[in-house]
Amino acid sequence: MFYVYGLRLKGSDEVRYIGCTMNPDVRMVAHSSYDKKGSAKYCWMRANRGNIEMVILSEHAEAEDATVEESRQIAKHRRAGNRLFNQQAHSTARHAMPEKTKQKLSKPKPRRMTATERQDALRKWFESEENHG
Repeated sequence: MFYVYGLRLKGSDEVRYIGCTMNPDVRMVAHSSYDKKGSAKYCWMRANRGNIEMVILSEHAEAEDATVEESRQIAKHRRAGNRLFNQQAHSTARHAMPEKTKQKLSKPKPRRMTATERQDALRKWFESEENHG
């Protein structure tokens, strides 16, 4: 699933950035990690840390549909007078990461074992080694 999203200050209707992602949670974190330091968007995000929210504007099964909608949303919000940080009709930031990295970031992380689960797994492993070794 592909999501077209907007970034805005909490409590504000003015969207300041529009993008597209497969994983909204990872992308929200990545904005502060991968954005070009010193850019207007980066400075805005740093100055308003903790007060920025991501709103999902639409969902799409196909990347091409999401890209078209992203461009449409950018044009719509510009016409409405929103001061967007987007420099182009559609975002190119997601293409800056290699495909392999994008796929890795899009996969959910495996759940870590609890201490009890680790102990049980080790106990079973040692028991099997004693029986077979």
